Order: sequence, then C-alpha cells, then structure tokens
Amino acid sequence: MTAVYRCRGVCAPALPVCGLRPVSEPGRQPSPCVRRCCLNEQQRCLGCGRLLGEILEWAQASDERQRQIVAAAAARLKGSAAPD
Repeated sequence: MTAVYRCRGVCAPALPVCGLRPVSEPGRQPSPCVRRCCLNEQQRCLGCGRLLGEILEWAQASDERQRQIVAAAAARLKGSAAPD
C-alpha cells in the first residue's frame, strides 16, 4: 500500500499564489495548483504533480523555470495514470 501524506499548508504560507489566485506579474505562469494538495512518499503532489521542492521554488522561479516545472509535473501525472 502506498503511503499518502496530507498537505500541512507548507506551500500556502510560502507561496500565497498557490492556487488561491493567479500570479499577477506579467509574463509569469499561473500556478498549476489545483487545490488537491496531497504529497506521496516521494514528496510529489498528487493534485498537480509538482515535487515539494518545485512547489516551494515556484514563487521565485523564472518564467522559463516555471514552464519546465509545469512540463515535468504534467509528465509525472501522465506517467502515474493507472488503467482502471
């Protein structure tokens, strides 16, 4: 059985944009947070696919780095989709 850890609000205090409102700075990517924060044993959010480090990095990341994070998170989510 896979252990699942509930979000303890780690990203919200550090990242006030975490799913609550879009990033307002021009040229920045909106947060990929879908407000289903739940980290697995690899510290990957089961909602958006980002790793905890990427969640914490988000607010300070450049536009290019945010695009990389979004692409990596999408690939993680796609790879974790198990057939029913």
